[in-house]
Amino acid sequence: GQACALLDRHYADPMLSAALVAERLAITPQYFSRIFNETTGSSFPDYLKNLRLEKARSHMLEHADASLAEICQGVGFGNPSYFSTAFKQKFGVTPGRFRQSCLRSDRA
Repeated sequence: GQACALLDRHYADPMLSAALVAERLAITPQYFSRIFNETTGSSFPDYLKNLRLEKARSHMLEHADASLAEICQGVGFGNPSYFSTAFKQKFGVTPGRFRQSCLRSDRA
């Protein structure tokens, strides 16, 4: 509900945290974490990481001229190495290889 809407609007903020969302919703961080996990089936950090990765993938598809560093920062990842590792874990390919395959398919 409200929490997911907040995340969708503010996912790119590297300072976004469960405590900050809980504060905006006027509930305790512990209560927020419990309710969020029950509602989404995922912990807040995992949900946010997956949301950021999905946004990064979409951004790569839509903006072929954006650098990987720009995309990484644009979706809220502060560490490019962590971004690359997380991207590969989720999609089975590094961001660079994903981008190369997108560029090849655009030219075909």
